Amino acid sequence: MLTFVIVGAGPTGVEMAGAIAEVARKVLTSEFRHIDPSLARIVLIEAHERVLGNFPEKLSHRAEQELRRLGVEICTETFVTQIDERGVVANGERIQACTVFWTAGVQASPAASWLDVEADGAGRVPVAEDLSVPGLENVFVIGDTAACTWRGRLLPGVAPVAMQQGVYVARLIAARVAGRAMPPFHYVDKGNLATIGRGFAVLQMAVSSSGVSLPGCCGYSSTSTT
Repeated sequence: MLTFVIVGAGPTGVEMAGAIAEVARKVLTSEFRHIDPSLARIVLIEAHERVLGNFPEKLSHRAEQELRRLGVEICTETFVTQIDERGVVANGERIQACTVFWTAGVQASPAASWLDVEADGAGRVPVAEDLSVPGLENVFVIGDTAACTWRGRLLPGVAPVAMQQGVYVARLIAARVAGRAMPPFHYVDKGNLATIGRGFAVLQMAVSSSGVSLPGCCGYSSTSTT
């Protein structure tokens, strides 16, 4: 019951693993008479070769170092094929656990079937540069239900993307009602942040044309690379 398996080592999985490790090893160590929370086993499983795959490799490596320092077991290039009440089966081996967290993403809503259009592998609806559905006039799809390509890359299904898309479509509809044209959707990438425990974070921030990456302690300037 003290084993926690987290499937997916993106920002959500990494942050959850760090939080559980902090709580088990620092917050709750003196709160129980019959168990020792510091003996908790936290297993973070990732199908790709490194954690935080959307971050630069240097930041991914620093995040992994911090997770291991907190006692998190990291299993990369590991595929979960079964989840049940006894835990998970990963790369053919069972990990016994009463608590399993799925942080490897979700399938999109069935909007593609509602609209009778072809979806991508994750169930998302491919959209045009104005976020409309090709072939369907005045129908727009946004957020993690949309397969939106911007500057050659597929935008992730995260809140900043959905918020900007929502504002854009609202303005686009108002402009069309007023008989005005609107340019294509333009995404403003404000960067990526992942916090690990109470005192460490990695940050990738677009503050210039080259950007800046900061691995280190929250609130302190430790190491920067541009």
